[in-house]
Amino acid sequence: MGAGLQEHAQRQELGVGQLTVGAEDGGEIPETSRNAFIEDYCRWRTRGTGRTAVECRPHAMERFIDVAER
Repeated sequence: MGAGLQEHAQRQELGVGQLTVGAEDGGEIPETSRNAFIEDYCRWRTRGTGRTAVECRPHAMERFIDVAER
């Protein structure tokens, strides 16, 4: 197992996640990747808060996707 995969597996065991968003060589972030990132982030961010993913989505898009695409 590569070092990156091993570190990821250890984080998962500890309940610590890592979300990464970006594109290679100036390409666009595929829509499926954007949606998966936002879904995972908002699920994590709103857990136990009473807020919904619908409330989270616009903020997360602005804060992460828009920044990554600049």
